[in-house]
Amino acid sequence: MKYEIVSKDDLMTTVDRVKAALKEHGFGTLFQMNFKDKFKEHGIDYPNDYIVLEVCNPTYARKILDISSDAAYFLPCKILIYQTDAVRVGMIKPSEMLYLVTDNPQAMQMAKEVEDILKSSMSN
Repeated sequence: MKYEIVSKDDLMTTVDRVKAALKEHGFGTLFQMNFKDKFKEHGIDYPNDYIVLEVCNPTYARKILDISSDAAYFLPCKILIYQTDAVRVGMIKPSEMLYLVTDNPQAMQMAKEVEDILKSSMSN
């Protein structure tokens, strides 16, 4: 259900690299949040960075919503970049999420296309 790789770069270099790669494919970063920082705002100490990127390609989003309005439950796509023993980049596969609400072949093909772009953008 999830796809995850280990990055060869440090955390922030990985974040910047993934965002730049996504931009080359027409994906914008709508939101970026680090759980560590958010917890700190509430007085909770947390040792690890967990950065969530919410990303969207408006063309793909429009097409998938035209096919299945239930896809809105999973938009925008999320990519997680975090550091424990290594810097890791991961996501829940769009094809797996969409399968929860539709088995429309056209929708599944589009989800797979998006998934492939996200995987490519995440890779080193």
